[in-house]
Amino acid sequence: MALRPPQEAFVREYQIDSNASAAARRAGYSAAGARVRGVELMANPEVREAIEERQAALAEQAQLTAEDVRDGLLKEATTAPEASVRVRAWELLGKHLGFFPRDGATLVDARSQLFVDARELSAQLSLEELRALARAARAGALPLGTRDSG
Repeated sequence: MALRPPQEAFVREYQIDSNASAAARRAGYSAAGARVRGVELMANPEVREAIEERQAALAEQAQLTAEDVRDGLLKEATTAPEASVRVRAWELLGKHLGFFPRDGATLVDARSQLFVDARELSAQLSLEELRALARAARAGALPLGTRDSG
């Protein structure tokens, strides 16, 4: 089945930075719904297949393999003089190796599990302990919750 023009634009834009939300915005989807639209597009089998085919074609053109990319990132992650470059290389390695969820379903499952874990923890704590945790979290003293940068 052929992709619609907005889907084709998304596939092209996704190649720039592998960021589904940003690709959706650049492909012409509304900024307000770009995050959801990006997840939906990435869950579409035809869109995923088009992205994979385009990535394979680009890799072939560049004569690069996944191992070349991994080796280059590993070198940057361990030898780059700037800490920000090393951190970014580690992040990209993690994505390359599949350590981070890429689809909405996995992210939703992870958030659901976090909610269940929080409920179980709250059942074990007193009201004063829960209030102390909430105060510490509001003050930024605890790394609670997730903050999306996308």
